[in-house]
Amino acid sequence: MKILVYDVAAEDGGGMFVLKNFYSEVLQSLNQYSNIEWIFLTSYKVFESIERISAINIEWIKKSWLHRLYFEECVMPQLIKRLGVDKIISLQNTGIKHCKLEQYIYLHQSLQYCPRKFSFFNQRERSLAIRQRLICGMYKNGLKRALHIYVQTNWIKEATKKWINCNDDKITVVPVTVKNFSKVEDEELKVCTNIFFYPARAEIYKNHEIIVRACKILKEKGITSFKVLFTIDKNDNSYSQSIYHQSRNLPIEFIGKIAYEDIWRYYNSTILIFPSYLETCGLPLIEAKSVGTGILAADMPFSKEALQGYKNVKFFEYDNAYALAENMLQMIIDKREYKKIKMNDEKCKDKSLLSNMLEDIL
Repeated sequence: MKILVYDVAAEDGGGMFVLKNFYSEVLQSLNQYSNIEWIFLTSYKVFESIERISAINIEWIKKSWLHRLYFEECVMPQLIKRLGVDKIISLQNTGIKHCKLEQYIYLHQSLQYCPRKFSFFNQRERSLAIRQRLICGMYKNGLKRALHIYVQTNWIKEATKKWINCNDDKITVVPVTVKNFSKVEDEELKVCTNIFFYPARAEIYKNHEIIVRACKILKEKGITSFKVLFTIDKNDNSYSQSIYHQSRNLPIEFIGKIAYEDIWRYYNSTILIFPSYLETCGLPLIEAKSVGTGILAADMPFSKEALQGYKNVKFFEYDNAYALAENMLQMIIDKREYKKIKMNDEKCKDKSLLSNMLEDIL
């Protein structure tokens, strides 16, 4: 059997995280499923071809949306015939057009469920508005045609059921698991409760601006004995430049992109602040929770699900800078009472995404 893994949309961030994790699962399954030949189709050269795994990358797709549209409408149907695949797994939220083969889709996009509607008339929001109001509509049609859909969280499942009007058994929840890179074994490690850490890209929906506003509120109250760390560079894009200018004379440091393994050092020694209002699962929340650190999180469906039952968290409305400032102040004041929570290091018993898919395919 030939299975095509389709993901020409993965560039960085969550999309690339999903793709690399799935490839690792396929590698580990080669001996168990010796009758399957895999083909990974991407727009970046992410993997090398090995026995029973072919890697095809088509880089010209990235040149523009017109190139991407031409590929999907004209090239892809012919390519599928030439490759002779039997089943299709799409990791990019929607299926392949003009294809009668069975398709299994992994949906990890929540833009269509975002509480904020982005504007075509705002230059900074225009690309998000196009994706939210136009492209997500194409996702909807592809999801309806899919034989089965896989999502990361229960809230996404419920929202998707209403969105495409499907039965409960068409969607399977596959919780995200993380590999804990923390090398710290002492749960009593000293935590700087006046240092707040936000690992996120420079995107509008990541909501760095609410942190800047909260910092201004604290400064106006004479509270300056704290620091906020952003993992962005001031020159990343126009949004990061705007955040940088708004942050002048505030205790905010732009530390730039850091290695994934190094993020865990910050989880162990700072307070995670997470004001994003557009996530499927909120990966940093799951990671920080695994080491028992303190968290300030936007009160959203994904954060409530990821942190259900967790004691070391304070929630705030994603657009309420005063509430965030108050929570930050409480963390600063209560530092003597603060202790990390020792988490049980239990292996996740949930089946992997690949296992769930192959159970349905085979």
